[in-house]
This record gives sequence, structure tokens and C-alpha cells, in this order.
Amino acid sequence: MNKIQLVESEDYIAVLLAEKELSILDCDKDYVLAECNLQDLVGIEIIDFPEKLHLEIHDSKGFETYLFYEVQIKKMDCKMSLEFICHIPNKYWDHKWGLATYLEAIKKQVAFSESIKIGDFDFEDTWKRLSLIVEYDFPNNISSCISDASNQIKTLIKTAEISLGGFVWKNEYEQDEMLFCKEILTPLLHHDYRCNR
Repeated sequence: MNKIQLVESEDYIAVLLAEKELSILDCDKDYVLAECNLQDLVGIEIIDFPEKLHLEIHDSKGFETYLFYEVQIKKMDCKMSLEFICHIPNKYWDHKWGLATYLEAIKKQVAFSESIKIGDFDFEDTWKRLSLIVEYDFPNNISSCISDASNQIKTLIKTAEISLGGFVWKNEYEQDEMLFCKEILTPLLHHDYRCNR
């Protein structure tokens, strides 16, 4: 079974994941920030994660969100905190809505989520930033938590898009009931349920 270890001595710090030594990006007396690949975390349990360690993971597909390309993982108070970070320059944004408007709509949808919290945000800078935090209890597998959190964020994004642009019918909905339920009914029911609580 894979283990993750933080090895420290007076003049040496290393983060070991199974047989691999991870790159350390930053360290202080209170934390060590290292980076790894998502595949490296397969089989790693939250309980085996060192308290002082912070891990940074980048994904070219934004963990299937195509918006949040970085996640930072840390363990605090017997919980695993996953912070999904969107940090995009306005200059290269090409979308139906402006980047600040889009991120603001996603941020507003967090109010209707029981498990997602807002980390930090800045919509004024030329590099727009929004981070969303999802926490998990023990016992849990880290890679499964990342997958679950990204699915929750995808639902949040879809709901934000519906709120911005209203409902847009796709011909595929007529043939694919699962797609219709996933993209239309589930976000609407989630939103309606939380509004009426």
C-alpha cells in the first residue's frame, strides 16, 4: 500500500510518496508545500497524510472542470481540505460571458451548496481568481475525494451557466435521458431544494 511521508531533520526535508521523492516548492516551520501528480495519490488515505504537508496538484483538464486547474490539499482538524483554484488572465478568456461575470455567478451558487465553501477571490485584477474548498472526514481515499469534489464543482458551474444564460435546449436531450437529467434536472433540483430550505 502507498504511503506518504514527511521526513525532517535539522538540515534535511523530504516528502516521500511510495518510492518517489516529491519536489518541494516552499517550506516553513509550520508547513511544507510539495507538488505531485494526481496519479501519485491513488491508494493514499487521508489518515496517512501528514498534518504539516500541503500538496499542490495541477491538471491540464482542470480536473474535468476546465476552469480550476490547481488543487491544494492539506489536513487540518482531522479533515482533509481540498482547495480548487481558478487563476486565469482576462486577456485570454474567450467565452460567452465575461470572466468576472462568470466567476461571480459560480461564487453566488456556493450559497446553495452544503459542502462547498469559498476560499478567496479577486475579480478586479487582470488575473481573475476564485478558489473553492471542499472538506472530507476520515476514512477516505484522497483521489476519490478529488474526483467527488470536481463533480460537485462541475454541477455548480452548470447551475451558474443556467442562471446566466437561462435554459438552452440541446437536441441530444431528446435521445439521452441521462444527459438531460445530469445537465438540466439535477442542477435545477439542487438549486430549488436549497432555495426552499
